[in-house]
Amino acid sequence: MFRNTQLNSLHNFHIVKSDKILTTKIPRVFDRLEEISKYPEKLCQIAFNSVLSELLIEIYNICSITDIVESDFPASDRIASVIDYINLNLSEDLSLDKIAKEFYISKFYLSKIFKANTGSAIGDFIIKKRLVYAKHLINGGSTPGNACIQSGFSDYSSFYKNYKKYFGVSPSNSL
Repeated sequence: MFRNTQLNSLHNFHIVKSDKILTTKIPRVFDRLEEISKYPEKLCQIAFNSVLSELLIEIYNICSITDIVESDFPASDRIASVIDYINLNLSEDLSLDKIAKEFYISKFYLSKIFKANTGSAIGDFIIKKRLVYAKHLINGGSTPGNACIQSGFSDYSSFYKNYKKYFGVSPSNSL
C-alpha cells in the first residue's frame, strides 16, 4: 500500500515517468521505508534518513532533462503563466535563464513551447511588451528616459533603436 502510493506520487508530481520507476531500485527503497516504520523511534529516524538519501540518489540517477515529465503540463497553461509573469515584471530582469528558473523548466523547452504557443520568440515578445508599456508611459507624460528605465530596458540606445523600429518614430516624437 505505502509503496504503490509513493510510486504514484513520484509520477503525479511529475518527478519521474512511471515506466522508468519500475526499472529502478525505487520500489525496493519504498519497501524498506515501510519496514523501518516498524522500528523503535530513534532507530526509525536514523534508518529513515539513510533510506531517504538512497531514494534521492536513485531519483537523481534516473532523471535527465528528457525524463522530467514536462509534457504532462499543458503548454498553453504554462505559457499563460509565463506571460502573466512577464507582464508583472516588465521592469525587472526577464532573461530566459531567470524565467526558466522561475518556472522550473529548461530554457530550451521554454523557448520551444513559447514559440509554438505564441508564434513569437520569448525575447521578441518581452521587447514588444516593454515598448508598448514605454509608449503608454510616454503618452502619460513620462520622459523617454524615464520610460526607458521603467519599462525595463538596460540602456537608452537599445530602447531608442527598438522603439523607432517598432513604432516608426523616436520616443520623443511619439506623442
